[in-house]
This record gives sequence, C-alpha cells and structure tokens, in this order.
Amino acid sequence: MKIIKSRAVVMGKLLIASGLIMSVVAASPVSASVTSPSPVDTSNAIRWNADGSPIGDIVYEFIDADDRTKRIEAPFPLNFYGTRFPSLCLSTNGLVYPIASVTTSCSASYDKSLEYLALNNQSGLIAALALDLDLGEEIHNPQRESTEELQIASVNAAGNVVTVTTTEAHGYRIGELIRASTNPDFGAGGFAGNRVQTIPSPTTFTLENSQSLADGTYAPSAGDRAVVFREVIFERVEELSLSGTTLTVKTSGDSDFGIGGKFTFTKTGIPALDNGKFVVASRVDRQNFTVTVPASVTDVDSTQAGDQTTMLFNSNNPRALERDEVGAIQQVYFGTTTVDGRDAYSLTWYRTGTNDTSTNGINGGRFPAVNPETLSITLQLLIIKRSTGSDAAGWDFDYEVNIGHATDASDGYQSTSPGSGCGSSTLADLALCRWGIGTARYYLGPDISSFSHDGTVLTVNTATPHGLTVGKYVRPVDLCNSNSNCFDGVSKVVSVVDADTVTINFSGSSFAEEAAPANAKLGYSESSELFPNTSVLDLRDAGGSTALVRNSLNSNVLGRYTFGMVNGQVTGFLVPTMGAGVSGTPPAAPAAPATTVAPVTTTPTAAEQQLVTTKRLPATGNAVNSLLLMSLAMMLTGGLLLRRTREM
Repeated sequence: MKIIKSRAVVMGKLLIASGLIMSVVAASPVSASVTSPSPVDTSNAIRWNADGSPIGDIVYEFIDADDRTKRIEAPFPLNFYGTRFPSLCLSTNGLVYPIASVTTSCSASYDKSLEYLALNNQSGLIAALALDLDLGEEIHNPQRESTEELQIASVNAAGNVVTVTTTEAHGYRIGELIRASTNPDFGAGGFAGNRVQTIPSPTTFTLENSQSLADGTYAPSAGDRAVVFREVIFERVEELSLSGTTLTVKTSGDSDFGIGGKFTFTKTGIPALDNGKFVVASRVDRQNFTVTVPASVTDVDSTQAGDQTTMLFNSNNPRALERDEVGAIQQVYFGTTTVDGRDAYSLTWYRTGTNDTSTNGINGGRFPAVNPETLSITLQLLIIKRSTGSDAAGWDFDYEVNIGHATDASDGYQSTSPGSGCGSSTLADLALCRWGIGTARYYLGPDISSFSHDGTVLTVNTATPHGLTVGKYVRPVDLCNSNSNCFDGVSKVVSVVDADTVTINFSGSSFAEEAAPANAKLGYSESSELFPNTSVLDLRDAGGSTALVRNSLNSNVLGRYTFGMVNGQVTGFLVPTMGAGVSGTPPAAPAAPATTVAPVTTTPTAAEQQLVTTKRLPATGNAVNSLLLMSLAMMLTGGLLLRRTREM
C-alpha cells in the first residue's frame, strides 16, 4: 500500500514557494507564570510553571544538605563583569558563582557582606540571599504524610488507651507506626513501634498503653522537646534493572528521598534484597535512583517489582522530600524558562530554613514558644538573557531576585563587622543583622612593589595608583617576606599614605621595607548590594512597610528586585527606598490597542457591479493574490485540507 501525497502537502509547498510561510518556530522552554500558588507566600513575586509547579527540577545533591555546592554548565554563557563565564557554581546558601569551568573550585561561604564574600573567595558572585540556609532543618508541613516531628500538647492515659494530642494536625492513619521522643521526660516517657488505634480528631490519636502509664494527663513544659513522628516511609517499586552491582530502582511516583537515604526492600522475591539494608547511591530523575547491591544478586526482572514491592525508609535518616501542594519543601530547584519571551534560568530555594538553634524566641531553636518550624524563606534568582552578546563573548543579562516570603529572620552578617555572622541571642543583635542580596566583583588589584611592617600595621606600596580608601577591605595575594612570613586573608585599609601607599591592619613582627615577590598583588572587590543599611528585622515579613515582600526595584511586582549587566557593567541598580513600595523605574505598561473602526458598507450600483465583474487583474503586483485564490480553489476541490488518498 502506497501513500499518495495529499493536496494539502502540495498546497503547503506552493505557499512556502510564495513566501507566505516564513519559518517554523521552535518550542521554547516552559514559560514562567505570574501568580504564586504557594500556601505560605506573602507576595506574588516567585515565578512558577504554568501548572503552578516550581520551575525546573530538584537539585538532588542538595537534599538534606548544609553548606554544599554543585557545579554545572550554564544554559547560556554570561558576560559577567567583562569576562565570559560558561559554567556556574550553585550553593545551598543562596549564592551563584559564575565560573570558568565545572572543574573550578567554589565556596559555600555565607553570612558576610557581598564585598567581603567576593574578596574572601576571590571570585565574583550573584546573591539571591547570602545566608546560612540549612536544607536539613525541619520545616512544618501539614500537607503531606512524612516523618516530620510534631509537637506534643498532652498525653492522656486511661486504662489500656493512651490519647496523644498534637499542637497541629498530624495527618496519621489507623495502623501507622508512631514513635515519640521527649527530653526532658515529662512523665509520659517515650513510646516506639506503637500503631495508631483510632483518630478521634485531626489533632488526636490513640495508642495502646504499652508503657503502663498511670491514668492521668501529662503535658510537657514550654520549650521541652516532646514530639511524635512516623516510624517509616513507604515507596512502591515499579521496576528494577541490574547492571553489575548497580541496581536501578523506579518508583511508581515521584520518590521522596535523596542520596544517602537508608531503606530496606520488601517482597522482591530475592533474598539478598529483601534481607539487606541499602543506601541510595545516586538520583537519576524524579522516579529513578541507583543503589549498590551484593554481587550475589545476579538477575532481576519485571516479576521482582509490582504492587506488593515496597521500600521502607528508616525514619531516623530518611532524607525524604516533604511536599506541600506546590512542591518539595526545603529544596532547591534549578531549570530553564522564558520571561517575556526571553530565555532564562531559574534557581528557587523553596520554603527553606536557616541553620539556627538558639533559644531567643525570635526563631527560638527547635521547640520554643514560637515554633521555628513554621518559619521559612522562599527566594528565587532568575538570570534573564538579553539580546546583546554572543556565545563566544557571553551574553548580557538581567538579574531578578524574587522573595515569596521571609519569616525566618535569625541569621545574616554583622553591619559592624561584615566578615562575621550576626548573633541572634537578642533583639539588639538582630537589629544590627543584614542580608546580602545583589552582586559583587573581585579585582586581582595592582602589583605590590614593596612592603614593610612596624609591628602594628602592614605598609604596602603599589606599582600603580591603588584608588583605595580608608575602611576598604583588601586581600594581599602571594605576599610573603624574606623570612617566609606570609600575609593572606581579608583585612581593612587603616590609612591612605598617598596614591600608591596604604597601611593595612595585619598583625605580625616588624621588618624593614623589602621588595615584594614578582606575582604579589593587592586584591579588592566592589559590590552592588541592595540592603546594606536595613536590618533583617525590617526586611522580614513582620517588618511592616519595609519588608522585602512589600517593596520592589524596577518592577511593579512587590517582592521583585531586578537590574541588569550590559557590556560587563551593572545597570539599573540602586539601593531601594524601603517603605516606599516601588523604587527605580518599572517597565512601561504596554500601549493600549488602537481602536478599530468598523468599515462602512454600501450596496454597489449596477454599474459598479458590472465593473467588478469585467475588470481584469493587472498582470503584475497581484501575484500573491492570484496564488492564494488558486490555492484556495484547489483546497476546496480536494475536500478536507488534511485528506490523504490511498492507492491499493
């Protein structure tokens, strides 16, 4: 049976030949949406997929991680401060470093001003929020069953029944295994391996009184650790495949665990699997992961996976993804998108918490009067490609920092000591705390010609004018004297002697002036930091009119801060006036469409009708019209445009 070309195909060729079909538009990355479906966001600044899910995929290396980095090839190279950077270093701590290659080392530093961070790491950076974010911290999530710890309000014993009341809805089901952990013991003791017997209400459940508690009601004191949590997480296995000792496991849905998750198999039918204990070795995608199995496992097939095959994740180290109705909380998402038709890539830190265990009542540790598990931050960084630049030189781009909510305000850097994290033991300390958001550049700096030390400060002479000022942070590079005493690390300019001499606050023994090593330089950095003068207490959601979510830069969307980099230079940047709402120059609203006036129609006279009937088209100037009329006639003659005629 042969397929004859349809008339529609012939017409398509005619139309292409006529120039009416100009090009085929390639599919674009999924577009970002403009509203926030998150249950906890207080702004609509975060961009999402059209279906309301986070842009991109989870960075699996960051699951349950703290102070970790991942190096990747950038979706498009950047012209970052005049240098082409084809790769990126992503950090769990709200930072991105443009780097020369995926083999370039990078840092997970945090809690410093952006100027200090760039100098300390000797690298330029982009900061959505340079903060000690800990993806292993516990964030309360009532939307999904998990091994999350829930605070106990009270325990009541009556005969053989123990009724546990939690401070929030627990989401447990009858038959689930529940464990408790208490410190100090408030009389009820811990209980492990008990199954839920009944669920009288969303915040209560009953267990068997296996601990023989005396009848009565027991309640923990404020601030005590008194929690309950599920014993295990179940995942159903859909498929198994084996290559050597590497077993690839496919789950029936998105699997909620990360690298390092400990688990056991059940009902695979393979003794070495059912009797073993395993650890997730790598993540392939949302449903597939790998695990190393004993050499005795030599074959698996589809009969080893099915409805009854499951994995049980140990609750004391599940490394599980806790999800709400939008996505996995305490995770970083990375992926490509488009913004107003422009290619972009996005990093989203979704409902993350800071690494804070203090007991100040602001974020209060794990179980204070104000539960820190309800406090979190959602932030997003988009790098949006401009039309200028090239793959060879790197592309100009726009920065867009979006803040969905920021209720966890327990960390940052000290305004009085930008190289140090701020204390959070008192409100006074937090008032001096700052959040580093923006970008910074590192300069290798001028050559050092000679140097000396008077026992108090280091005097440095540069080969060219240094351009430094008192209080500026600097970092000598490859500067060692004849006694092998080296001067490295970030320090502050104490005085400017002249255009090519400064004194620096470096401790050490005195020595007379001597020539510097050939490669010695005086490095420094410059930053474009958005909020160097605003306390975190004012930037958090509770900060009122000065909160991040109630202000913006160059955008009418509150919680959105955007500026650009063109030809290696920062553009459109200014420190926002917090409390004023919109700062800078938002893009102009699109012009209203022109009003279309309906044409006036009249009935032609008999003479006009005759003229239309008899008048011939000119031989030139209407070739396209003639082709369209001919094509339409042929299409109609052939019936449906997509009709195909078969010849047997």
